[in-house]
Amino acid sequence: YSVGAGGHISGGGYGLLSRLQGLSSDWLAAVDMLTVDAAGRVIERRVDRNNDPDLFRACCGAGGAGFGVITAFRFKQLPVAPREVIEVSMHFPTMTEDQFVALLTAYGDYWVTRGRDKDTWGLFALLGVGPLRSNGYLGLHVQFCQPDGTVNDLSVLNEFLARFTAFHPFAMPSPWMRSGRPTSKSAASQPYESVRMSWLDSAISDRGGGGGARAKYKSCYMKQNFAAEEARTIYRFYSGNSITAASSVISIDSYGGAVNRTELAASTAIAKRSSMMKLQWQCYWRDPAEDEEHLRELDKFYTAIYSGPHV
Repeated sequence: YSVGAGGHISGGGYGLLSRLQGLSSDWLAAVDMLTVDAAGRVIERRVDRNNDPDLFRACCGAGGAGFGVITAFRFKQLPVAPREVIEVSMHFPTMTEDQFVALLTAYGDYWVTRGRDKDTWGLFALLGVGPLRSNGYLGLHVQFCQPDGTVNDLSVLNEFLARFTAFHPFAMPSPWMRSGRPTSKSAASQPYESVRMSWLDSAISDRGGGGGARAKYKSCYMKQNFAAEEARTIYRFYSGNSITAASSVISIDSYGGAVNRTELAASTAIAKRSSMMKLQWQCYWRDPAEDEEHLRELDKFYTAIYSGPHV
């Protein structure tokens, strides 16, 4: 909601259906836009794979601010929306550093191995890591449907969730679950909450947003699983008592699937066609006096993960 359709589509258009159906920009047929020539004249043009193909490719994932003013996105066709989805929420209690490393490794391992298989592409997950002190924030949220848009067969979902029951999650309401009906479950066999709902109800529900007037965002993409030292660095940061650790969260999102169709690399500007996970770093605060400290601590945290001896 914060970037609108223009920013979303021209930047690629990544969302909960991307593993199943690709990015929004993968479905573009043409873009209407205004550009400026060397003489300063505004030129109205429609670009597609035959007219200004290089410009059209740039509009398919490289952002729109640098190429002109986009006035319309044109889609020849769009994928059929799923009929219904299952949403699952797990919350993990406080754990040791070794347990956290095992959890993060199990999560990443799925996307670089089993998650490549086409029957899993309807599975999308976000593992949120935030302040871990005093039974802090560590939660897994999942949306699932079969490739045919139904939820009649949950074997793929159950196989995925089975990786995490050993970490003793307990049921906790998800902020996503605004409507729908609980699935039939045994509390002993399914220690999590799951809700079955129409895809439309899921899509229009309130996903929430940032908790402060000031914010810093950063995204990065991973082609392989976390190294043990990377996971330990995340755990130690969020187990600390800095104001930045208390104000930030990393959402570790599933990637791959239909996003990684290699045949789209030549016709779009998305450079992450081989990535398995997307990390969204978020920090929120209200006091302008904290700006410098938050930016400095986030930079140190990010650098510690991706420039250490394990890289």
